[in-house]
Amino acid sequence: MAQENLKDIKALNRSLIVPFIILAFSLMLVIVLAILSAKNLDQYARTSSKLLVNNTISHHQKNLGLLVTEYAFWNETIEMLVKKQDMEWGKENIGDYVPEKYGVAWIFALNPENKLIYSTNNAEINKIHPDKFSSGGLQTLIAKALDTDFDDPDYATGLIEFNNKLNIVAACAFAAYEPTDLETGKAHGVLIFAKELNTALLNEWSNDFQIKDMSLIHENSTDLYRLDETYENISLSTVDGSKIGKIVWTPDDAGRVFINKFMPWVIGAILVMCIIGFIFYRRLKIYGALAYENMLALGVNREKLTYQAHYDQLTNLPNRVLMIDRIKHEIANCVRNQTKAAILYIDLDDFKYVNDSMGHHIGDLLLVQVAKRLTENIRENDTVSRFGGDEFCMLLNNIANANDAEIIASKIHQSFNLPFLIDGKDIVVGTSIGIVIIPENGKEHTALLRYADIAMYRAKSLGRNNYHFYTEELNLQSKRRSELKALLYSAIERDEFYLDYQPIYSLKNKKIISVEALLRWKSKELGNIAPMNFIPIAEDCGLISPIGEWVFERALHDIKYLYETTNEKIKLAVNVSARQFRKSDFFDSLMKVVDRYSIDPSMVQLEITENILISDHETGVDTLFKLADEGFEIVIDDFGTGYSSLSYIRRYPIKTLKIDMSFIQDVEKEERAKILVETIVDMARNFTMSTVAEGIETVEQENIIASTGCTYGQGNYFSKPEDIDIICEMILKNPDGN
Repeated sequence: MAQENLKDIKALNRSLIVPFIILAFSLMLVIVLAILSAKNLDQYARTSSKLLVNNTISHHQKNLGLLVTEYAFWNETIEMLVKKQDMEWGKENIGDYVPEKYGVAWIFALNPENKLIYSTNNAEINKIHPDKFSSGGLQTLIAKALDTDFDDPDYATGLIEFNNKLNIVAACAFAAYEPTDLETGKAHGVLIFAKELNTALLNEWSNDFQIKDMSLIHENSTDLYRLDETYENISLSTVDGSKIGKIVWTPDDAGRVFINKFMPWVIGAILVMCIIGFIFYRRLKIYGALAYENMLALGVNREKLTYQAHYDQLTNLPNRVLMIDRIKHEIANCVRNQTKAAILYIDLDDFKYVNDSMGHHIGDLLLVQVAKRLTENIRENDTVSRFGGDEFCMLLNNIANANDAEIIASKIHQSFNLPFLIDGKDIVVGTSIGIVIIPENGKEHTALLRYADIAMYRAKSLGRNNYHFYTEELNLQSKRRSELKALLYSAIERDEFYLDYQPIYSLKNKKIISVEALLRWKSKELGNIAPMNFIPIAEDCGLISPIGEWVFERALHDIKYLYETTNEKIKLAVNVSARQFRKSDFFDSLMKVVDRYSIDPSMVQLEITENILISDHETGVDTLFKLADEGFEIVIDDFGTGYSSLSYIRRYPIKTLKIDMSFIQDVEKEERAKILVETIVDMARNFTMSTVAEGIETVEQENIIASTGCTYGQGNYFSKPEDIDIICEMILKNPDGN
């Protein structure tokens, strides 16, 4: 029995030894494989992090290049900054906005002779040429930007040190759309944007992509020599190839961490194979999952970066970059297959009112719902994108003819007749749509988008909720608009403006009680230009404020002349634009003019529109009350055409309502128009306000308006606008009215 037991024990020992040997060998094999896998994992993680950092720098260079291209291609930049060197315009339109919005530290504008036109650092204007503190490579970058095809100019980007600080720099040649500029093949200069590659930006990348301890070490720093294998880095070079340092970070060496934690258990595994085997299994599962999650995270971050570069973050629609790429492909497809496509440029009507009156949060929610509704109106292979703000672009592929695009535009208008339910409120906005057909209207994406924009503005000028196809006539109108804008800048200096005055009469005794100053422009090149053709341009390009100041100066000069000539105290009515009203020094400058001419403010009527009160509810109320306290008479012009509200009529110091001429013209043929005028007059009387009916053209209109109890009348029936001398003669001939 003993021998048999011994044999059994030996057999048992042998049976146990073999599995242990197999287990030990398996453990050793697994350990070797684990070490190799850990090294491969670490190498993959390091390679991926390098690729991610390089892609991030390239992405920032590309975005900065696209940004500088937008401003370099802007005709107004060339006109105002390069040709006229208007520093105030540059500060307002570029120097203040671009640093705040996009974090650009340096902005330079150079002429073709490499002389400085404009320079800012962190929105502060200076006169320092970038060559003075650039470490090198700048002229190489500028040369690349200027060495371009002016039929389709491109930007140049790279890394350059400014003032011993590393910057991502983008440069683009100034190039206008006008054919005359393209034919010359010569740039107007170069525009340069520089964004500092600093600790804050590296920290942002570190947080976004889970890369630890990112920092920048310059080439001449002693820290470079203390780098070991625990760090990862990429080398940075300037445009001319000079090494300027490295971006360094701590790689996520999950494999190395795994081995360091696992090796103590390997030693223990020699003594207790089974326990170590179990622990090894458990640990392998844990660290395998961690490694897999890390690899997934790297892939997700790359996908996220790609998505953000091509899609709008608010609406998740394709952005301008992706849309332009699809338009280019569709142009090539149309040319190759002799098919047609359409671009619809869409702008929301009244969106600014929603933003100003209800807040930007409501505006953002509205944009999301607008994006959804636009998407519902297209086919599966079409594209809707958001270009920014309240502007959208739609690409319709493979259409039969222009009628297909018109059908889609009509569907959009019909769908926007339904209100949007936002935060429990019904909001209605319309759309103005410009349409171009590919390839009939062009085969170049930049020109096509510009044509669509021109057509959209034409649709908007025709009224709310319209669409319009691009025509060559619209392009000529756009060029004429540009020509008028250029001439407007010198109109004041050339003394081309003058004022006519239209009398406002008492409807009781036909006595002139005030005169309205009306701006006129006689250009030396184009002759007389109607106000409706140049005032909107002046408002768009910011010239309405200096023009408005000139009007006040000349009108007060003329009214003083009228007082001295006629010995009659006639009130003066002057229109105030929204931009002029919003200026912080508007009140003070107005007081200086009335003091200079010794005019009683109570004899000055300031005509403002209803929309000023709506959009400037917070900022404009103080100015309004200060003007009223000084005695100025506040008049609401074109009453009834805006967002008429009893609330602001009750709360603000308004003295007179000027009934819009569209109501007056219909009183002869529409009873409802007469009732509406009566309602306005009764309401004004209840608030102790006067009323003025503008646009009276016939005796019948005068009789009807007088019967409503309206206080004053104005229009060509009484007198067309005349110069101040004729107005004086009219007063002297008929001082008592009747």
